[in-house]
Amino acid sequence: MDFLKYHDNYNNYLDVNIFYKNKSYLYTGYYDSGNNLTYKNIPVILIDKKKILFEIKEFIYMPYQALNYTGLLKLIKLDKVNIKNSSYKAYLGIMENELNIDGVDILLNN
Repeated sequence: MDFLKYHDNYNNYLDVNIFYKNKSYLYTGYYDSGNNLTYKNIPVILIDKKKILFEIKEFIYMPYQALNYTGLLKLIKLDKVNIKNSSYKAYLGIMENELNIDGVDILLNN
């Protein structure tokens, strides 16, 4: 039974190609069924600030609430996100806390 649990868990890992300012960056994403964040009806994917591979000069600030915590989340609008040969619009939310999932750079939106 434990094998099936881990197998299903690793099925949630996906290669994610982020396009920002006409450049492409490859990350490992994890499909997080609990991430329902949107900004202006566009999904927000989350990244640990230490994993960002590019310079960001301007942010959008979005209020959010999660597990008895409220705050402002820094966002940037991405050019696009490619996952499994499909392209999506998305915002990238910069997490101040470290993402503690083995081998994961980004939490994908539901």
